[in-house]
Amino acid sequence: KTMAEIEKLQALAKGTPGNSTGEDVANAVNALIDEIAALLDSEQVTRWPSFSEVTGTISKEQLPPISSKVNSVFAAIADEELEVGELVETVSYFGDFADQNKAYGGNVYLKISGQSNDQDLCQYVYTDDGNTLVALFPDGVVKPEQAGAKPKTSFNSGDAISVANAVATALRYPLIFEGQDYDCGDKSFQINVYRTRWEGTNGMGTYLKWNAVPENGYAVQLYGEDVYEQNDRMSKPVFQGLNIVGASKNNEYDADAVQLSGNTSATKLSCCALEKVNIRGFKITFRYHDYCWKIHITNCRTIGGCIETP
Repeated sequence: KTMAEIEKLQALAKGTPGNSTGEDVANAVNALIDEIAALLDSEQVTRWPSFSEVTGTISKEQLPPISSKVNSVFAAIADEELEVGELVETVSYFGDFADQNKAYGGNVYLKISGQSNDQDLCQYVYTDDGNTLVALFPDGVVKPEQAGAKPKTSFNSGDAISVANAVATALRYPLIFEGQDYDCGDKSFQINVYRTRWEGTNGMGTYLKWNAVPENGYAVQLYGEDVYEQNDRMSKPVFQGLNIVGASKNNEYDADAVQLSGNTSATKLSCCALEKVNIRGFKITFRYHDYCWKIHITNCRTIGGCIETP
């Protein structure tokens, strides 16, 4: 039955619909969806694994260490000692460099068995030993969808966003939200903005929504590190283009939307900016902790709630 419906689809694509109707097309598409779903649940299809399946020990706190580091992707292609299931970091996308400090930036690759080219958020490079390097972050950014998040409010993406945040922090890449709505459940996120940043890029606005009081009393906590170099980021946006949404009006969560610094010298926050951030549904919109100074809040809006300072 499925093949007959596929043939009708092919006829439509060639402009010779014959007896095919809109109902035929709908049936064919649905049959294909069912067929794909059945395959994905079987061993007939090699599915690209999630972060947790890739490493076996991934946690929300850190990404396990890279197995090896090479100058270029060409070196990774020829490296037959790189085992299937290992991660390799390339210093450069291009040629080899005697001085790695002069490299132009690279990527992180997962080596998988065999050579296939499935559709996902990665790019594929075949290796000399008949396997494949999966470029996990070809754009130099991490996206929450790569850790299993879905940009819709009917799906709890809290845990996935936590994993994506940990990966972005470990790789020093930004975490980019391209979707419009993300259900964060009751998660509290700690963001090391010395090493990463969060940005929403959806033209309709990116909304991070909490359907319960955040577990640690805050939606997001921005913190840095006790190093002088973080002062070099004066006015650099580390959290931008995001809408933080809690409870409804007059029912605001008894929690903080954004905490600034981790309230210790080791997690101090300085010389950075929050830009185009909107907050509603929390009794405290911004809470300034100790060890926090020179924070630029630009083009931000809060509805209800108040700002707390030490």
